[in-house]
Amino acid sequence: MTAAIMNTHLRDNFNALAPTVAGEIAVGNGTDMTLQAVGASNAVPMADAACTIGWAWKQTAAVLIQDIETTSASAAITFSSIASGFRHLRVVGMARFSGGADVIAAQLNGDATTVYDSNRVNFSNATNFTETLAASGFRIVTTNGGGGASNSWGSFVMEFNDYAEATAHKQTLQYYGLATGSATTNIQFGLGTGRWRSSASITSIKLYPYSSTGASFVSGVKVSLYGM
Repeated sequence: MTAAIMNTHLRDNFNALAPTVAGEIAVGNGTDMTLQAVGASNAVPMADAACTIGWAWKQTAAVLIQDIETTSASAAITFSSIASGFRHLRVVGMARFSGGADVIAAQLNGDATTVYDSNRVNFSNATNFTETLAASGFRIVTTNGGGGASNSWGSFVMEFNDYAEATAHKQTLQYYGLATGSATTNIQFGLGTGRWRSSASITSIKLYPYSSTGASFVSGVKVSLYGM
């Protein structure tokens, strides 16, 4: 075999594995070489014995999907066009209403029918349970309003596990904290759960004041949506 022929073979083999799409990687599968497509945003290569190439693109931590900050009084905060590329969703925020203290509620996929069930337990110097069945949204967390100190906001976390699963009703878990002052019963902590009677993949999440008594989110409310 001449050097010219060898060079031709080397050139042709190299060209066959030369990435033509941004992010492609040449990898071995135990028999020959192949091209592996780039993974999703924020994914990293991780060893996986179940894959023929020995690894796969995987998400290793929560990935920010969207940040929303209100710049004026807002009746609702909505995350829309949520893709199904994650396993779980997490909503994290600090909020305050312009009216009196109220409960933040949530609707999924624009569904405002009475197909939501929820239960919350609130701790201050006493324990209070609040069960709500067949409502038009989840009752999530209590947050402060115009009647409380101006620097008193509610902090909350809301999670949806397996949000794109196609057979089960969607469930949420929540926890929150709120300080309305410095006296007894002013420091509150709560836990909650809720169910949406639908097996549809979650594509949007709307947050709004549950009692609908004219309250709205004040300017400067920050809420973030993460995928995991």
